[in-house]
Amino acid sequence: MRQFTDEVATVGKMPLMIGVTGYAGSGKTLSSLRIAAGVQRVHGGDVWCIDTENRAQEYAEQVKFRRVSMSAPYSPADYMEAVKYIRGKGGRIIVIDSMSDEHDGPGGVLDMHYQYMQGKQQSMNQPGWAEVKAIRKRWEGYVRVLRDHEDVIFVPCWRAKLAYKPKTKDEKVRDQTEGNRPQPTDHQWDVSTTSDMPYLCSVRFLLYPGADGKPLLKPTTMDEKILVKTSLAYERFMNTITQLDENVGQRLAEIALGTAKPAAARGVEFRPTYTEAKGNVADADLPEVDKYLKWLSAQLEKFRAEGQGRASGAIQMHMQQVEAIYKAMLDKDAAE
Repeated sequence: MRQFTDEVATVGKMPLMIGVTGYAGSGKTLSSLRIAAGVQRVHGGDVWCIDTENRAQEYAEQVKFRRVSMSAPYSPADYMEAVKYIRGKGGRIIVIDSMSDEHDGPGGVLDMHYQYMQGKQQSMNQPGWAEVKAIRKRWEGYVRVLRDHEDVIFVPCWRAKLAYKPKTKDEKVRDQTEGNRPQPTDHQWDVSTTSDMPYLCSVRFLLYPGADGKPLLKPTTMDEKILVKTSLAYERFMNTITQLDENVGQRLAEIALGTAKPAAARGVEFRPTYTEAKGNVADADLPEVDKYLKWLSAQLEKFRAEGQGRASGAIQMHMQQVEAIYKAMLDKDAAE
């Protein structure tokens, strides 16, 4: 009989997997490499990249990494062999660009099913999918084991694509009757995969066309919400991100390890865009910090009234950091 143990749950080390989904030209390759370089600051070792698009080397001057070129076929088993090669070299930080080839690339899941069906009756369609998906499940299970038990940090990339929104029967009849043409609002964002791997990610970023590595952090439509993911542990930090870079990777890795420093220890600066005061908040006088907090509060109410969600979210997060320092200063002053 299998034996189990238990313990009191405490905040501590968590698995980490960072997904990036982006349209062509959105900056997903460089963003993923920069995130991985930030993770490297915490974990050490080399950054590795499984490059299926034969273009990651374009960024070799911006980020130092080891490249594993992977040509077709792109079956899940081939991805597994590429990761095993990297693990054999001791690699633990692995960018995969692109995971979408596992789905729709030559030799990928769709192609595997097509090849299976050649010369077979339509009745073999479902058995064919069952066989292909079993291979994919072994690949996904392998990734889960590495993520959960061997401290491997994956940064997989997926291509985003535009798809037509599904319409009701009444909407279809109306369009046919009125001769309506497709409109931009008829489209929604989707990811080029049917794999469950995106759901294994701790966080997921979405990059719109021309985003240059600046992620969408406040999804409004359902398709955006599906492609963006965060969890309670990362939520506060995610609200402050403006650019996917090394600092993002470092901070996510620190949070996952449970070693993220509190705001006061990291050093919180007065923001020149908010006030004339400069320098570290923790080094300021109490009246100066109190005045700064009141000014932030007024700005927060102003931005909220104007409907500036991103700006108000950034200020609120900054206020929480300053308030933590202010409270610590008050406690220290009272003790003395």
